[in-house]
Amino acid sequence: MRKIDKIRRLGVVLFICSGIFTGFYEMATVLPEFKGKGQGFSGEVSVKVSMSGDEIKNIMVTSHGDTPEIAQMAIDNIIPEIIITQSIEVDDIGGATYTSRGIKEAVGNAIEKSKLL
Repeated sequence: MRKIDKIRRLGVVLFICSGIFTGFYEMATVLPEFKGKGQGFSGEVSVKVSMSGDEIKNIMVTSHGDTPEIAQMAIDNIIPEIIITQSIEVDDIGGATYTSRGIKEAVGNAIEKSKLL
């Protein structure tokens, strides 16, 4: 076997192993989640916020009472903005204003709960 083939195979093995170890690390380091609620257009918006210290790592809307298409527009646009800016002081999404406000209120509520620990 040529030396270059051995190096390529070793590279592939190392790449695969790094992915496996990364997966185990992520499973072992579960971030604390905090639940929050806010008022949407047609009812309550519930979220789970994963935090690492003071940093927002992930936001997941667990339930809402709003029109699915409108709510999804807010979810798809406002959650990345909150995570990028690390703030709920972001613009509402046009056409989904109340859902946007409900998500921001719920995230703010969850962040306040994280500070109680």
